[in-house]
Amino acid sequence: MTKTLDRDDLARENEILRRRLEEAEDALRAIGSGEVDAVFVDADEQQVYTLETAQNPYRLLVAQVPQAALTLTAEGSIISCNSRFAALVERSPSSLYGCPIADLVAEESRETLEAMLSQGRTVEVQDTLILLRADGSPKSAFLGVRPLREGALGLCLLVTDLTEQRHYEELQRTQRALRESEARLESDLAAAERLQEISSRLIQQGDVSRLYGQILDAAIAITHADCATMQMLDPAGGSLRLLAHRGLEDDLAEAFALVFVDASTTCGAATRASERVVAPDLETFEGIAGTPAGDAHLAAGIRAAQSTPLLSRSGEVLGMISTHWRSRHDPADRDLRLLDVLARQAADLIERSLGEQALRDADRRKDEFLATLAHELRNPLAPIRNAVQILKVEGPPVPELQWARDVIDRQVQLMSRLLDDLLDVSRIAHDRPELRRELVELSSILDAAVETSRPLIDAGNHELTVTLPREPVRLEGDPVRLAQVFGNLLNNAAKYTEQGGSIRVTVECVGSEVAVSVKDTGIGMAGELLPHVFELFSRARTALSQAQGGLGIGLSLVRGLVELHGGSVEARSEGAGKGSEFLVRLPIVEASTRDASRSPARAERPAAAGRRLLIVDDSHDSADSLAMLLRATGHEVHTAYDGEQAIETARAMRPQVILLDIGMPGIDGLETCRRIREQPWGRSMFLVALTGWGQDEDRRRSEEAGFDQHLVKPVDWIEVTDLLGSLERKRRGERVRR
Repeated sequence: MTKTLDRDDLARENEILRRRLEEAEDALRAIGSGEVDAVFVDADEQQVYTLETAQNPYRLLVAQVPQAALTLTAEGSIISCNSRFAALVERSPSSLYGCPIADLVAEESRETLEAMLSQGRTVEVQDTLILLRADGSPKSAFLGVRPLREGALGLCLLVTDLTEQRHYEELQRTQRALRESEARLESDLAAAERLQEISSRLIQQGDVSRLYGQILDAAIAITHADCATMQMLDPAGGSLRLLAHRGLEDDLAEAFALVFVDASTTCGAATRASERVVAPDLETFEGIAGTPAGDAHLAAGIRAAQSTPLLSRSGEVLGMISTHWRSRHDPADRDLRLLDVLARQAADLIERSLGEQALRDADRRKDEFLATLAHELRNPLAPIRNAVQILKVEGPPVPELQWARDVIDRQVQLMSRLLDDLLDVSRIAHDRPELRRELVELSSILDAAVETSRPLIDAGNHELTVTLPREPVRLEGDPVRLAQVFGNLLNNAAKYTEQGGSIRVTVECVGSEVAVSVKDTGIGMAGELLPHVFELFSRARTALSQAQGGLGIGLSLVRGLVELHGGSVEARSEGAGKGSEFLVRLPIVEASTRDASRSPARAERPAAAGRRLLIVDDSHDSADSLAMLLRATGHEVHTAYDGEQAIETARAMRPQVILLDIGMPGIDGLETCRRIREQPWGRSMFLVALTGWGQDEDRRRSEEAGFDQHLVKPVDWIEVTDLLGSLERKRRGERVRR
């Protein structure tokens, strides 16, 4: 039956048709201009749908994702895709709209695709398949399928180009390797800087114990360890002695204090093999696992260890540097190579320390030898000098005998001076001499030096002139040591100047210093010798034939003593055969200080009245000759030749003064002095140590034993006379100057 349409119905249908026509025209226009990605026609509803850029969020999503992407209908037709997917399959985007996705997949991957599309309607699925480019070539891809939200069109696909992904992953691996390489490089640079810093400090050689610690800090940093130790090998004892450690608990450090080389430890094994031993796991490492030493490490929390020998330049094991970890650890080859560099530095440090210790030991033995030599030589000099003094007091006035006596006296004095110089050089080299400073006039010092050198000057028939400024020049110093300086310079000038030469001493004040020049017309010095004349045992080859005794130590002693007084000395010469000049500069005391500090004139010392004396010496010649000399000057003198006899004689005769030798067999002089001081009758006696031992330590020991004075053999007769005379002042309560 035909339905009759009224005017209103016709109008409504006409409006519907008009809208559809407009929609179709808009779709055609949009397709032509590229404003839409696709057009869908719903046959049932007879509707046309377009996917506009500005209005559809899925198109925006697809366009902006950072990889190939597309959307599908539920049946698998492409609704939209981005340019990345189009480029992946090498097609234009417009040619892909409405295209079934299966047409773009290789035959062998279609079954996988159908399964993915079926599952992707409800859940997200992923798999690898092969796409086809426009030319039919395959392209491996990774496809992810997920459903769009309810009410939206079909499926969303994300596609990853596996070729690009592999390139990307390779790039990532390369970048990671580069970062790791950069990190290793930075670590190597840090290690190199640390090693360089240690090398610089090794050159400067500061505190050795601190250097050991810094080396261990570097070892821990290089090997990423938790703690470290450094040990020195004692070949004689077959043990490793701990030098330093880092990170060890006290009980473990105590266990490492002494490790025998046959111990079941990495350091013991490395010492025996003379090569590095690495134990990545002490719980399983053969030779250590299950041993008491291994169990002790594990109990202390040490799980892994390595020990690297410290080898000398000749290949001998000097010690060990070990690092320890609290977890299983196998150090990298790179770390061990850096550790080898560090071990080389540690070995050099130990080798140098051992060498320096050997030099110190040799130097100490040399000092002990020199002191013993001086003592043994002074013992025979003492009776010789005493005999000369007896000849002076009681000898007949026969010219020949007087000449012989004076020769002996001069040679004894020369030998005594050589012994003093030898010991003084040793003391100055070790900064041990004690200067007895006082205000003294330079003229008196030069007078004493000239008096000492006069025999040599007269023997050479030299002309000596001394030129002093009009105003007195005062110094603050040790007058004996300063006279020794100028006496040595005058002796040198006399010895190295031919007969009938000239020696001039000139004094000039320059500012706050005084310059004393000792100039001669002797053999002179070549230019290359000048920088070395003040070195110990240095003597010019041309001077050997001119020398009249001496050990080549005088100028070294001069420099040391002058520098101790805050001055300087310089050697000058125009060349061989043109004479020499030595210029000594010393600080002077300001005029106001000189005037304010002027010492009052010393009172005349009273003559030594006859005293009761006891001389004790195991050398009969020394004791008897000194006793004879003292008896000749009015003293009551008794002798004893050992400690026991000395104590008994002192108890019986109660001497006022005891001159007591120290180096005696049996009870030595120090013990004899102590025993006498313990007696009530011995406390007020004046005890003088009379010995060939004259170093500072010897004087300290004699003072501790109870001696009042320390005299060194051969004793100067004037010094003995002054000492006995000073007892008058002591009796009046004055302090005797030691």
